Amino acid sequence: MNTCVRNIELENLACDIAISSHRTQMRKTGDLYVTHPCSVAVIVENVKESKELSSLIIASYLHDTVEDTNLKIETINNVFGSLVAELVIELTSDKNEIKRIGKTNYLINKMLNMTSWALVIKLADRYHNTLDIQNMSLNFQRKYIKETRQILEQLQQKRKLSQTHLKLIR
Repeated sequence: MNTCVRNIELENLACDIAISSHRTQMRKTGDLYVTHPCSVAVIVENVKESKELSSLIIASYLHDTVEDTNLKIETINNVFGSLVAELVIELTSDKNEIKRIGKTNYLINKMLNMTSWALVIKLADRYHNTLDIQNMSLNFQRKYIKETRQILEQLQQKRKLSQTHLKLIR
């Protein structure tokens, strides 16, 4: 079993930064957006054992900040270090590439090539989005469920998945 050394102070700072960065944003459900990265962090904390658990939790809090707010990757790197910054970069979507090849294909390609740690966070992200999908429009639900099924099918067929990945998929 891995020895897990947690840095609660840095985890709390990441949570505070997520709250501040996403303060004006709302989810499609009507909830404050920050509930999402906080939930992703809790899911990762509950399913993953790692000596780098604090870094994974911190990256979970910050996974949408570069994409959706004015927080810069350089700031994340300076405050939390290169591992967290690299995970956030892996979890940040390229909007131009999504337009070019479509969101589903983009996500499949991205998730097939992520590091194992980034994939844990991405699967926790996807899992959390499915938990409150009933509060969204029927059209969005159908699209999201279809997209998720396609992604998970490709992952299971084309990538070696860890026990943690499988817990998040099932």
